[in-house]
Amino acid sequence: MWGMMKAFKQYSHLVAWLYMLGSLIKFGLFFLLLWPLFKADGTLTIIEKSSFLVPYILAQSLETYLLVQKLNKI
Repeated sequence: MWGMMKAFKQYSHLVAWLYMLGSLIKFGLFFLLLWPLFKADGTLTIIEKSSFLVPYILAQSLETYLLVQKLNKI
């Protein structure tokens, strides 16, 4: 998020791509680092699902809000 805000001044025309790249990186890290741990026991509990989804949704909401605020100032 901070990197996207920092790059906003120089690359304002690429904001949508930076946003999608950040989302791709988050999913990539999840599937590389956490998914094998969640699938190790063969069951996926609601706590395991929410331990990824809640922070992900909060981060995406915050990024979207901040980008909308910045884009409205242009």
